[in-house]
Amino acid sequence: MRSIISLLKNDKTLILIIFIFSVFINHFSGYRGVFPMDSFSHYDISYRILLGDHPFKDYWAVSGPFIDYFQSIFFYLFGTSWNSYILHASVLNGVISITTFLLFKKIGLKTFYSFIYSICFSILAYPSSGTPFVDHHSIFLSMLAIYFFIFTLQKESYFIWILLPIILALAFLSKQVPAFYFLLIIIFVSIYHFSLSSNKNVFIISLCSLGSSVTTLIIFFSFLNLF
Repeated sequence: MRSIISLLKNDKTLILIIFIFSVFINHFSGYRGVFPMDSFSHYDISYRILLGDHPFKDYWAVSGPFIDYFQSIFFYLFGTSWNSYILHASVLNGVISITTFLLFKKIGLKTFYSFIYSICFSILAYPSSGTPFVDHHSIFLSMLAIYFFIFTLQKESYFIWILLPIILALAFLSKQVPAFYFLLIIIFVSIYHFSLSSNKNVFIISLCSLGSSVTTLIIFFSFLNLF
């Protein structure tokens, strides 16, 4: 009994439980049936990408292309099926729920409450759709950027400053709103934070973020030029 209790107090065990539960609850929601919230457009488009077609060049697309390309990877790895379709949303639900748990721990919330709130979050997050959806992708990737931004403000990490522009770009390429608003928040808070800080590494941080942003833009425009 004591070994079980001590195991449940281990953060790695709780993270594993959160991920498994997040995947399960979204799969349960996704398999309940077809609802107006479900979108089949990404299913069809992602399959066409496997056939060699590309959005904008070969067919009309009404959303950002990231979600379709990412879904095509799931189809390639696990086969073209409804299960692979839902797995995409389930994995993202697990990732954002785990990061929510780590954020709560980071700001000083007790482990028990961090775990319970993260489980509650996983029930309310992607299961409302169950299937990949542009609004969900954009908001959750944007939230992930905010989470990482808070992490790096508390404990400086050059890697996170490099990662931030990439995550925000993927959120923007899912749906421009609300990703652009989150980008503005991070920019303005960063300017305010570093204007009050005596941190000597501001120049290096700026180079990391700028370099990552420029590289992301070059890749994006190269993609547009290619397709």
